[in-house]
Amino acid sequence: MPADSLAWFKTFVTWFRAPIKTMLVLAFLAGAAIFVPASRQKQMGILDFTRSHLAWEWAILLFCASIVLLTVLERIWKPINAFIQTLLLKRRVRNHLYNLPDDQVQVLLKYVTTRRSSLVFPPSDGSVCDLANKGILYRSADIGTFPQGFSYTITPYAAKYLAMQEFQKILSRRN
Repeated sequence: MPADSLAWFKTFVTWFRAPIKTMLVLAFLAGAAIFVPASRQKQMGILDFTRSHLAWEWAILLFCASIVLLTVLERIWKPINAFIQTLLLKRRVRNHLYNLPDDQVQVLLKYVTTRRSSLVFPPSDGSVCDLANKGILYRSADIGTFPQGFSYTITPYAAKYLAMQEFQKILSRRN
């Protein structure tokens, strides 16, 4: 198959990525060709063309208007979705923090007692790995040594909950 056989597809994909302003202009022009009164179209000399290509004008109008609408909706949805995901993450971390087993609480107490946000743990520590899987800790660097381990940092949401007095009372009752 020659390389130029897909040239039409590449052209279509490039055109489809046209800026929203281009789609808005095309939608406006197609809408104007459809909805301008026939007397005005006759004065401009485009009456025969618009009548013979009415189906294409509607297709262009609907396609471009839908692309414009979807782009606007996407730009509105992205920050809303990011906000919702942040709230869900905070809720999930809070729920995990209140239902931790004792070994994981001991790991978190090391962060509280040392007043550090990052500590080094060996890769064989299952409690730390489970806390990382729950989103309470994260591995801040993939570079570490085998005897000492990797640096794990507490997430800001978890640090906030650890600093709360209500959570401090729960931790002190468990010790």
